[in-house]
Amino acid sequence: PSPRPPHPLYSVAELIPRCLWWTIASSYDAMRLISGVEAVAIPPGFAAEPSSGILRLVVGLNFAPNLWLVDLATQEVLTSKKDLSFLVTAGTLLQSPHVELCREPIEVSTMSQQLQEHLMAAAPTLSTWCNFQPQKVDWLQPHSTWQQGEIFLSLDWQFFPQPDLATSPETALLPPQTWIKTRNHSHQTDFLPSVGFFDKLPLPTLNQIDKRDCIPHIVAAAINVVATREQFCLIRPAILDAWVPQLFWQVLRNSYDMSMLLEGVAAAVLPPSGEWVAGTLRLVLVLHLSYTNVAGVVVEQEIDLFTGSPYIDRHPLAAGAILQGRLGENQEETLWHISNPVTVAEMLAQIQRPLAAADPFMQRLIDGMAIEMQGDIYSPWCPGNAQLRLELELTPILPP
Repeated sequence: PSPRPPHPLYSVAELIPRCLWWTIASSYDAMRLISGVEAVAIPPGFAAEPSSGILRLVVGLNFAPNLWLVDLATQEVLTSKKDLSFLVTAGTLLQSPHVELCREPIEVSTMSQQLQEHLMAAAPTLSTWCNFQPQKVDWLQPHSTWQQGEIFLSLDWQFFPQPDLATSPETALLPPQTWIKTRNHSHQTDFLPSVGFFDKLPLPTLNQIDKRDCIPHIVAAAINVVATREQFCLIRPAILDAWVPQLFWQVLRNSYDMSMLLEGVAAAVLPPSGEWVAGTLRLVLVLHLSYTNVAGVVVEQEIDLFTGSPYIDRHPLAAGAILQGRLGENQEETLWHISNPVTVAEMLAQIQRPLAAADPFMQRLIDGMAIEMQGDIYSPWCPGNAQLRLELELTPILPP
């Protein structure tokens, strides 16, 4: 057999989720687009009527000369981009109210270029490890010898028409939406980004901007960052349904291990009284909301941030249960949290500590913070409380 290359080795099974996390962690828009958002597509040259549907970003991991393409989100292996269905053609204008990148109509290739530039600026690990330009690699297939090739990322777009999403004048009024904001204003400035935060902004280099436009460009970018931060920290009122995925993204981008736990990892659990049970261990982020409505009734709600749905079917592990990681079918190694036996309480503390330390707002939310909620824009604001709770659940392996 051929000698092994003198470089670190990575399996494709390990590289796929890491590239996906690097992409998602660098951009909230990227996370939303990879999941799919409601949008409008306008054909090139306005050759046909605009159509409503679901727009999805396909981040592909490409291998040459074999011309493999792996969709990072679905892990589907394709032999050509032509195998992707519902591809958006060049010249198409896209618009979605759910994504800042295309809040106004933008041509698809321009949007790809802007997103690519943002990813390269915001994710230095991604840009050095596996960027959008072909990089030389040595790769080995089972039952074969080492070969030379190239690896690179690509951005493509799928648009799935759904005429039912179109809004007619008769149904233009949106249903009532719940709004949320902070009630204690004394610590709100603690949540705003510091001066050092702006050093990390993916701004174009100064030699790319006319000197007359430099200052307005930087000011506009800074204002946008502060406004976004104010909305996430609830200094500005936010629609609950729009705020929940923002909160989930803030947690998800904290670490790669966090993303793996949210998706689920192979583990075994020993309950305080019982026997070892093997299965899939999952971290559950529960947003607990309670407020007193105008009738004086206390309303409570719990939301699973991963699904965005009510957290109803609850099966949290007991604090004293013992966890032990194990290798799953596609796992190269267990997470460091459970590489050795650890109790549920100890593991949750290990997860929560860096999450709270990274953001003062997250710390306040974990501790529980005063909020106000509004059923719709015509209703009064009602006092309440919000708290982010972390739990662990195990889905046992069913016997054959």
